[in-house]
Amino acid sequence: MAVPVLSIGITTFDRVAFLEECLGSILSCRSLGIEILVGNDNPARTLRDLKIVGLDDPRVHCFDHAVNMGEISNMNFLLDQAQGKYFTWIADDDVYFPDFFRALQQLIQDHPDQEVFLTNYAQGGVFAVKDVLWQDKVQILPSYGFLEAYLSRRLKTIGCYGVFKTDFLKRLGGMRRLGSGFSPYSDYLLTIGIAQSRQVIYVDAPLVFFRTHQGSLSYGSEDILAYITAQKDVLRLADEILSTDALKPKRSLYVHLLWKWFISDFMAVYFRTKAVRLSAVRTWLRLLGAHFKVMSVGHCSRVVLYCGYYFMTTLSGVCRHYLKRFLVGCHIMAEKG
Repeated sequence: MAVPVLSIGITTFDRVAFLEECLGSILSCRSLGIEILVGNDNPARTLRDLKIVGLDDPRVHCFDHAVNMGEISNMNFLLDQAQGKYFTWIADDDVYFPDFFRALQQLIQDHPDQEVFLTNYAQGGVFAVKDVLWQDKVQILPSYGFLEAYLSRRLKTIGCYGVFKTDFLKRLGGMRRLGSGFSPYSDYLLTIGIAQSRQVIYVDAPLVFFRTHQGSLSYGSEDILAYITAQKDVLRLADEILSTDALKPKRSLYVHLLWKWFISDFMAVYFRTKAVRLSAVRTWLRLLGAHFKVMSVGHCSRVVLYCGYYFMTTLSGVCRHYLKRFLVGCHIMAEKG
């Protein structure tokens, strides 16, 4: 059997209809050598028991885990099984537009030495097949320019849905488990790690459909400590990447942009729960304060103002008082340099 060009790892847990739709969007591709690796994380039932349409295709390989591995371990397991020169992941509830594979085949042909290809994505509750005009949307970005565009949210992508040379992805460490909960930001850290490549090819056209629904952890979690502890791990691990020669000149900017992202996420969880403990606020603010030393005076001041703008009108009275004292102290520290 010929070595596949692309290995696609699908993580799944009891979402039969979604998985069938995801598989269907891949199996329609006949022009690119593909293997599909499906990791079933529900030990109570096998994929064959579910009689899922598409599993009998010889390109599909199923793995029924004897114990629940969790999403991150499942993803890395599938990476370890891959035989393809290139690798990507997709969750069972997400879908490829047909032009994804057409674009990828052309990009691989035009840029055989490229280590990673990324695309924009569409999101919503219901997927509808459509043609995507991508040919004039291809950008070749230097690593530092890509990272700044990503962290400032000018560039929209899902890092683990990028297509990587398999050996490069393994050198990056695959997906990393972060924090004490469901590991938010693992994809962010992977995307930051992509900046270690010399350049990034990005297609600014939605070639993947990211489904948003109530069962999605990233849209419904109320576990504030999962976010805080994962943010701490991201900052620690990202600092190793941001300290490299190519990225270090803009390290302060990158950390500043990361904190803007973290602040808005903290706010989103607060709105979902309305019950963030003062101890959690204190822990989070201590983490923020510890990173002022790696930011310039200007970036420190912007983070202080951004933090104040988001939280001063929404936190409870005690938390707001504590935050106000913290921000005033940080602002004075920033002005003193």
